[in-house]
Amino acid sequence: TQVIIDRPEVRNALSRAVLDELKNCFEDLAGNQNLVAVTLSGRGEHCFAAGGALHQIKQTRDLDDARENATHASSALDAIRNCPVPVYALLNGDAIGGGAELAMACDVRLSARHARFGFAQSTLNIAPAWGGGSDLIRQLGSATAREVMASGRLLNAEQAQQAGVVQGLCPVDETFDEYWADYLRALGERRPQVVRAIKALTLAHRRGTSATTIRALEIEQMAQTW
Repeated sequence: TQVIIDRPEVRNALSRAVLDELKNCFEDLAGNQNLVAVTLSGRGEHCFAAGGALHQIKQTRDLDDARENATHASSALDAIRNCPVPVYALLNGDAIGGGAELAMACDVRLSARHARFGFAQSTLNIAPAWGGGSDLIRQLGSATAREVMASGRLLNAEQAQQAGVVQGLCPVDETFDEYWADYLRALGERRPQVVRAIKALTLAHRRGTSATTIRALEIEQMAQTW
């Protein structure tokens, strides 16, 4: 199943309405027992997703507003994190600020060669707030994640892959659509219950579940799929 943010005229900016739609969409998809995977991308080739809508950010006046905005956006991204099947971020273009946090909420990131990735929040003198900072630390380790967040620099696709943000990079002799379709072809041949069992294990790790509990979950998942 493909989910596409269709706002290329504003760089696929993540307004409150868009975040609400993403949350509702992924909560609905969670109930589809035949689902094997979900892809998430932005319309066009320029931008996967920019951050929050600037006009809404400028309306934030105090600490309570800031906390409410962050909680709202984080809840929307949690629907992606908690999806019972793997979610693949297709970085068709730049993922910057909140867009980078959206990409990190997904399980795997596949990138077009021209796409860039960056936690640009620090250049606006604010910190990540949608759970993306925690995701980045888990993915890259504290030292590298701290450098990426504090510098605010944009990584090109090859740098993002070398850092460990991107798991798959489109070859020079393929279109991005051809690349990700081929990448996901084998997954489409797996039984939904097997894919869900594997996602449950990785989700438990993401949530900080103890090693003992994860081991018990692994045994139970094997028994159920058997």
